[in-house]
Amino acid sequence: MAFVIILVYLTENKNGNWPVNSGSQILKIISIKEETVELPTARSLFFKRNIKKVRNLFIDQWPRTKVLVFEGYQLKLPEVEIIYRVNDRRYISVVSIDLQPEELASLNSDEHHPLFFNLGLAFAPSHFLISDFASVHCECANLNADEIDLIEKQILNSLTEFRYLNGLDPSRKVTVTSSGQIRLRPLQFPEAKEKALLLNGGGKDSCVSAELLKKVGLEFAWLSAHPNAARDRVIQSSGVAEAYTVNFKRSPRVTEDAAYPWGLIPYLAAITAASLIVAYVKGFKYIVNGAEHSADDPNLIFKGVPVNHQNGKTTAFDNFINAMCQNSILKGITSFSIARPFTDIRLAEMFSHFSQYNESFLSCNDGMGRDQWCNKCHKCAFTYLALYPFVGESVRRDIFGEELFEKPIIRKYILELTTDGVKPWECVGTLDECRLALHYCLAKSPNMQFPEQPFREELEDACRGFEFEASYVENVETYHLASNIPKHIDTRLRTETASMLEITLSENPDIFKGRHTQPATAS
Repeated sequence: MAFVIILVYLTENKNGNWPVNSGSQILKIISIKEETVELPTARSLFFKRNIKKVRNLFIDQWPRTKVLVFEGYQLKLPEVEIIYRVNDRRYISVVSIDLQPEELASLNSDEHHPLFFNLGLAFAPSHFLISDFASVHCECANLNADEIDLIEKQILNSLTEFRYLNGLDPSRKVTVTSSGQIRLRPLQFPEAKEKALLLNGGGKDSCVSAELLKKVGLEFAWLSAHPNAARDRVIQSSGVAEAYTVNFKRSPRVTEDAAYPWGLIPYLAAITAASLIVAYVKGFKYIVNGAEHSADDPNLIFKGVPVNHQNGKTTAFDNFINAMCQNSILKGITSFSIARPFTDIRLAEMFSHFSQYNESFLSCNDGMGRDQWCNKCHKCAFTYLALYPFVGESVRRDIFGEELFEKPIIRKYILELTTDGVKPWECVGTLDECRLALHYCLAKSPNMQFPEQPFREELEDACRGFEFEASYVENVETYHLASNIPKHIDTRLRTETASMLEITLSENPDIFKGRHTQPATAS
């Protein structure tokens, strides 16, 4: 209905000319209709995208040929100013790196230009809030064809969610050009230790990753961006005291000049780029994150392009970082995820072995600023769903403060996670994983009933006909190939995690590994 109203309004204008103030009137119609139209997820996305396409005609007019210029950076260590330009207007973002003054004093733009160029490049996608730029021009480097190809693909991948949710074309290519005098020549490590810098998000994946590094015998230190209470607690619970921090702030002018109401801040790209600087100074050979196998599963495919909320957690992003490092930034360093061989539900199983983190971690984005689980979002629903089969009631209450199955909104979200064709725009497991987790939840609690919708029967229906044995093999037993993990680490990781799973299966023989052909029905 909303889209029809707008089309009628458009056709009332003669000769294609817009009357005075028509843009603001259209935007008001769009705003009202977006708030009131309730449709199933896939259809809702389709209609909202078409509404936004019309809105975009006014806020970012065709032809969208603007150029975003990466002008360069200024070292004011511990701060680095990242400078972009659109026409004559400059946008200065700031990164702060927590290292000792004498360590920072060893860095300069002449010798270490590739590190700082790479840091600045990470901010390019966040400026697309201003306009859906046709190209990004680098004035501070002379890029070769291979570098341009890598950067173009990464910028395209990083923009897919932003573009899709704003009614833009996620498949539209962004051209990268350069006019600088400096070629990117990869730095050599002055000293590379067999040691990792572990990125800390404060969630369960960070906790599991820390313990997996311990199990494979790889020494590590933490790197946190924008430290908060949850991230600090995770560090403390890990028993690894060595930790570094980075902070970054996008130019406020980007928000002032924004054409689009929602845009991305390149958290993982910026954190990874900053971590390379810390790793170089401290001599760490590895950059490690906790992205799981499930992160490679996109929310949807649009014109052949994967649209993925978790783009920064994908294997493709790791591959980009490694290729850029070896060819252009810093030789001898490897970026990988220690959790990549495992699905999200498998990480939940592993988490159950590390009780010291029960009251430390926080995986709720909505509640992060308040340092508490909101217990009313898709992320809370998924984390609870994934952990439920592996931990007892007292542990669940320690983590969430209440039993979330008792909340109708959480059961509604669980149904969406296990039945909808489009994943929520959150870091959650695949449809298959969610159904497997729900299958085990119902098997674990056969007498669980609810006094209001959604009822248990609706949850059971979500699992009916589900090939749970094949799903178990794929999502719990399988060690998925992860090409970036060094071989000697991969070998130990396989052995250690197989032993952990054997313990879980032995402690829960009636729930796991094909003991129920259908979820148990309450009597």
